[in-house]
Amino acid sequence: MGLDRERGIVSGLGHPIAATGARMVGELHRRGASLGCASMCADGGMGSAPVLEIL
Repeated sequence: MGLDRERGIVSGLGHPIAATGARMVGELHRRGASLGCASMCADGGMGSAPVLEIL
């Protein structure tokens, strides 16, 4: 698919429920980035993809 593995967040697994946003903000700060997106699955086939921008 041509995805850049250096740009992916691989530390998102194993966090407490509802902590995805906090993990994203920490990872964006660690990388010095201002924009991030994550994909999340939920029970029963639901899913969502939050986009965060640090201003």
